[in-house]
Amino acid sequence: MVAVLAGTAVVGAVVTPVAAQEVRCHRAPGGLLKCVVVAPAPAPNVTADLGGPVGPPLRWSRSRIQDNPGAPPSCGAREVDTPAGPVIEWGIPWLIVIQNTETLEFVLIRLDCQYSGEDPPEPPPPAPDLEQIAMDQGAVFSLDTGVNPPQERRGVSQLPTWLWCSNAGPVNVEATVWPHRASARAVVTNVTWTIEGPDGRADRSAQECGSEPDPDSDGSAAAAMWTPNEAGVSTITLTTEWSAQWTYTYFDPVIGAVNLGTFDLGTVEATSEPISYEVYEIQSVGVGP
Repeated sequence: MVAVLAGTAVVGAVVTPVAAQEVRCHRAPGGLLKCVVVAPAPAPNVTADLGGPVGPPLRWSRSRIQDNPGAPPSCGAREVDTPAGPVIEWGIPWLIVIQNTETLEFVLIRLDCQYSGEDPPEPPPPAPDLEQIAMDQGAVFSLDTGVNPPQERRGVSQLPTWLWCSNAGPVNVEATVWPHRASARAVVTNVTWTIEGPDGRADRSAQECGSEPDPDSDGSAAAAMWTPNEAGVSTITLTTEWSAQWTYTYFDPVIGAVNLGTFDLGTVEATSEPISYEVYEIQSVGVGP
């Protein structure tokens, strides 16, 4: 079926657009001659990746529907009154699909009807770049380092310093780039302290943040332990790795909010501001017999 774009008619005459290929007329009750102008769809089929190079594997497509001869048209007729007379119009039917290209699941299928004077449905802009969202919200993912002995009391050479991190989450993040919304719940999967100072460089890692140990305990509640050998000032930098799954919602102009699925972002890495940590040395004085 060719799509009926528009037509105009008056009694005893037909007004035909330049692009028309065919005119179909019938006489309505009361003797009014009504004509429709049949023309091909001007727009091609279109596909667009919504996720971009690093986003979710989602593809939007617009495909022309070819109705079977004799079957009711997918888009209904409508009558428009004009100064030249009544116009009967059938819309161009388009099939709008969003598909997950990894699972091949169709997460949205709907009909869109294009009438004269309207543009065909266009693909939405790409979904938010999840990795960039995480980087933009680095402050959310950056954690504070806890040390014992605390900074104000200073560390002691040859004695262990306990390390942990605070505000370990989980962290909820949300970003909207209309018509998309991405929300995530991120959890800590690894923490690494890089210590640079008089002893050179040392790294201490753990799979969780731990917590501040009780001063009278063995320190096992902390995530890691570092024993400085030399007195002086060191810098301690905390790098945190987060794992997140993102849920995508797409706000379709016809049917509203559509859940497009949950996608694994992988690992997001955030580095906190370094802290200065001073270590002093206890001088032991030997007493002779």
